[in-house]
Order: sequence, then C-alpha cells, then structure tokens
Amino acid sequence: HALDGGAAAGVALNLKTQAIVDGPAMLGKCTQAMLWPYEISVNHLRRWLITAHPAWWYGGAAAATAQLVAALWLWRRGQRAAAFGFLWWLGSLIPVLLIGVLGWPGLHRWFYMGSPGLAWGLYGVFAELTRARGPRGLGAGVAAVVVVALTAQTQRAIPVWWSGDRLFGAMVDEHPDVAFGYIGLGAWLLEHHRYDEAERI
Repeated sequence: HALDGGAAAGVALNLKTQAIVDGPAMLGKCTQAMLWPYEISVNHLRRWLITAHPAWWYGGAAAATAQLVAALWLWRRGQRAAAFGFLWWLGSLIPVLLIGVLGWPGLHRWFYMGSPGLAWGLYGVFAELTRARGPRGLGAGVAAVVVVALTAQTQRAIPVWWSGDRLFGAMVDEHPDVAFGYIGLGAWLLEHHRYDEAERI
C-alpha cells in the first residue's frame, strides 16, 4: 500500500524519480538518525524532505560513498564480515528510500534490521586503524565513548515512548506543522476520556 500510494491519501508521486532524487538526502538522514538521534519522537520524512537544506543531499551522498569505500577497504584487508556490515546497513535502507517520499511518519523502526551491520562495519574500521598505526587501547577507548554517547541518547528517548501522550506530544513539539502528531495525541486523549483536551487538539 505504501509503494502504490494507497497508504497516503492524496499523494501521487513518481516513486522511481523521486526516490532517486531524494535518495542521498535520505541516506544522510538515516545515518544521522542512527549515530546522533537528536529527534526522539516519530519522524515525518516527507515533510522533512520538503524543508531539508541542500547540504543534506551532499552530506548523505558523502556518507554513503564513505561507507562503500570503507567496505571496499575492509574487504581488501581481509575484514569480510565488517565489509559486509556496511552493505547490510545500506541495503536495509532501500525500503526507506522508496516509501520515505510519501507522507510516511516513520524512520527509526527500519534501523532494527540494519544497525548491527553499521555497528560491525564501524568496529572493523576502528580495529584496522588502531592495529596499523594507533596506540594500544585507542580502539577500545573510542568504542567506550561511542557506547556511552548512544546509551545517553537511548535513556533520553525511553521516557518519550512510555505512552501515547508523551510520544505524540513530543512529535507536536518537534514537527508542529505535521498533522499526524495532533491526530495521534487527540486519539490518545479520546481513549482516556479526556474529551475537552482532545477537542482542543
């Protein structure tokens, strides 16, 4: 339904053309959202694509190219599993490129499948760099910093996803011009018999 437009009423796009044009920006957004998720509610990709700065396109193209180069470098150095990790991550994002151009309010759910590949690929890069020239323990130190940073981001996001009012309230704050957040928050308020607040939303 998402691919033929059925899941997004009123949206009629040439998916092949739009997905190719917006692909690099989408890859950049996915990489940013995985490594530094400053938005912690439901992410509305179509609205983001309309308003995104052109730098996202170049940044996304650079990020994807860097990952492909890293995969080739790791493959040549015998780190086949780590090289495959980058390809696994990028391949898992293909559906995002296709349906992100629609009015689709989702992004982070796609990372469950591909994020282990990205983590393994980055591990391979750090392992090779520290093995060749870095001081002993540098790779473990960098890994510890990354783990602490991602754990802090996770702890920051967990309370937002405890209930529908927190989640959709956060979406209203982060994307005030997207109706989906208001609809979700209003539906939650109705379910909990808070009718006056639901009417205002």
